[in-house]
Amino acid sequence: MEEFKKEKIAQIKKSLIEKILTHAVNTYGTAAIHSAWQDFHPLEECGPFDPHSIEIPLFMPWFFYKWYPSENSKGPRMPPAASLLGSDASLGQEEKMYLISCLQNSFSFFEVDFVIPGKSIQFTDLFTDKKYEVIEYIASQGLTKGSLIFGMIIAFNGIEILEAMCPRPFSNKDKFKVLKVRKFIHDKHKVIDNKILYYGVSELLELYNELEGGQPEPSSFLDYDFLGLSPSDIHNLLYKPFSLDNEIFRFSISDHCNYKESPFLNQAIFILKKMEETGSLKATQKGFFPRSLVQEMYKKFFMDQYSFLNPQKEDDLFEMTMLRTILTSSRMIQKRNGKFLLTKKGEKILKESTDDVLYQEFLSTAIVGWNWAFGDLYPEMPLIQQSVIFNLYLLSKCAQDWISEEELGRIYIKAFPAILRHASSKYWAPEVEVANCFSVRFLIRFCIPFGILTTKEEGKRVLGEKQLFKVTALFQKAFIFKV
Repeated sequence: MEEFKKEKIAQIKKSLIEKILTHAVNTYGTAAIHSAWQDFHPLEECGPFDPHSIEIPLFMPWFFYKWYPSENSKGPRMPPAASLLGSDASLGQEEKMYLISCLQNSFSFFEVDFVIPGKSIQFTDLFTDKKYEVIEYIASQGLTKGSLIFGMIIAFNGIEILEAMCPRPFSNKDKFKVLKVRKFIHDKHKVIDNKILYYGVSELLELYNELEGGQPEPSSFLDYDFLGLSPSDIHNLLYKPFSLDNEIFRFSISDHCNYKESPFLNQAIFILKKMEETGSLKATQKGFFPRSLVQEMYKKFFMDQYSFLNPQKEDDLFEMTMLRTILTSSRMIQKRNGKFLLTKKGEKILKESTDDVLYQEFLSTAIVGWNWAFGDLYPEMPLIQQSVIFNLYLLSKCAQDWISEEELGRIYIKAFPAILRHASSKYWAPEVEVANCFSVRFLIRFCIPFGILTTKEEGKRVLGEKQLFKVTALFQKAFIFKV
């Protein structure tokens, strides 16, 4: 349920970002964002607005929800989101509620009380003492207890969301300066609540800039200028909702692509046609695919790979669970009255769509609707899935020729060294465990099924052959890289 809500919120945010930016330009003029950028840095000469700045995840929410144009500016003297809310009748109800939540909540300084890496963070607002528990996959991998951040937390649809966050945490020693400002505000108003902070956002922004100005050069978990990408480039890739047309590449439907290079596509089409022929497939009591289908699929698609297996149920064959989940999440099939049936969408897309459309549908669902960590027994490292755009970019740069899984893992860790903190094996070095996890989740269980990589084994080692990978012709033709 939490995953569904997060996906829904990501869709709402993506839609609102486009609408607010368009409205801001039409209402306040193209110079508005440059003026706001100057206001965002009141203590320094910051230069022109930089859309690639590492501060973008903090600046854009501030610009949308807290920036007030000057009296001489074009348009109403209210934040762009407030102006949009009062003028755009096409906004959906959920979009309106999201805007209201962002407009009503204030920026503040938060201290980390507890972190579950890759899952959630518990914060305390250092000004109001209010407690929050935020579902946050990426930031939770780089924050530790006692970390201090400047940002904004909102509540929407039963979830507390870290809507805005400074590019890197402040140290605990900076807490003294924050508490000093807190005392000043408290002495002045006798109480500190959301309303006081709302109208005092400019003072908090000055404090943030003062603390930020005293920071050493950024030391985030991202390497600088890595494979041609800046830290802000990679940061944006992690936080923006996934799209097959993004800053790094676009997925191109081409007549020259052989989408049948994707084993997953062939397997999924087989199951869909099976349901079309038989009308339905009986589900097990647990809601899984029936034994007959598992054994038929094994003989047709998996026997060469798993010659030692004799699968009796879906649990015995990981790929069958992946197929069922993605076919269901993409709304191609549904389970009703104990049977698996084609949906109307499934019937239509099977009859009318070509391989390229099916491939694109399954690929997107595998990225946002399937848990890559399912059943692999490694620690939870959601960053590996969250960084899929970077991962594919890495392949475009490093896997045009044969390269070992160890080398690809090493490059990935160099880009995200903080992920090593989540290794927990007693028997493997952290670098080995993370590289192995990256290999299993991304290279073997995602790229191979979708025809992105081909593999071969080379040489002999004590623990088996060395596995090498290289991008396929399908990858080279279907993924058009912009950088």
